Amino acid sequence: MAISVYDGQHSAEAQKVPDRRQGERGLALFLLLASVFQIAGAAVPEILHLGVSVSMRSLQTQHPLVPEGIAFSIWSLIYLTGVIAAIWALRSPDRAGRFGFALMCLSLIFWLNGAWALWVPFRGFDALSMLMIILSLGAGIAALMRLRAQVMTVHEVLCLGLPLALVTGWLSAAMPLNITSAMVETGFAAFDPRVPVNSALVLGLLVLLAMTVIWLTRNRLYALPVIWALFWVVSAAVTRDHLPLMAALGGIGIGFILVEVGLLSLRRKAKGPAPV
Repeated sequence: MAISVYDGQHSAEAQKVPDRRQGERGLALFLLLASVFQIAGAAVPEILHLGVSVSMRSLQTQHPLVPEGIAFSIWSLIYLTGVIAAIWALRSPDRAGRFGFALMCLSLIFWLNGAWALWVPFRGFDALSMLMIILSLGAGIAALMRLRAQVMTVHEVLCLGLPLALVTGWLSAAMPLNITSAMVETGFAAFDPRVPVNSALVLGLLVLLAMTVIWLTRNRLYALPVIWALFWVVSAAVTRDHLPLMAALGGIGIGFILVEVGLLSLRRKAKGPAPV
């Protein structure tokens, strides 16, 4: 009787293995479809000239918080690393299974990014577009918080940690920009981002948000896209808008973030190998 019970348990466990692997491959395929949808969502309106392009809407709602156009080239890197993450998950389902929550969050972000890129050309920077970015950012921060507790190899950091940090960091900059652009587009009189002091206030809040996320997640890669966005906001303040206040505040924000990243690096070096 004891032998038969053991054999039954062993068979049940053996049957769970292919089911688990099938679920992991399904999650990887879901991520691949999401990464492709994200690219298609941005490309289709541009290629087919549908609605008012996102770049044109940004130009129409231009204010001091809008960075130089080259800042948005980071999307190419986000698209590329997203596809790499999906291929890595498909090729390494066992390892990817350890990071199921992060992969699910990354998939959600890509689906929402694609939907946002299809929505804005037709409806502009409205409440739904803001909700999409807020949900995406929340998913990214949640995933980075989970990764904080997991030990990752260099390969896993490059294939999963980097894509997640890049898109989450960029969304941290895009969220307040989407909100202020919506205010300009709708003519929100109570708080006009075209007033330099108002944009400077939002920029300060952006820096505070980024520093908080870096501290909570202990993720230094997240800082890279935030610094990239701030740099091009500073560049626009100097060359386009001629606003010393925005330039100074952006530069100070970059300095604070670099100091925080440096302090985290020193702490991790003192404690030994870190998860990310």
